Amino acid sequence: MNVSRPPKEWQTYDIVFHAPKCGAGGKIAAPGTVTVLYNGVLVQDNVTIRGRTTGGDDTDVCEDGR
Repeated sequence: MNVSRPPKEWQTYDIVFHAPKCGAGGKIAAPGTVTVLYNGVLVQDNVTIRGRTTGGDDTDVCEDGR
């Protein structure tokens, strides 16, 4: 299914990010996930993010105070 709009019309992405859940000892208990809608149509649903993403700093997401 092609949900792209015609040329010269705005395309939209809605991205819902759920951060990883931290458990005991500063370890990740549940990985982060992402859901993506393209022009209002669900294209990715609750996809697990494996490993680090680019950007941001290099500190651990489960460090104290985060």
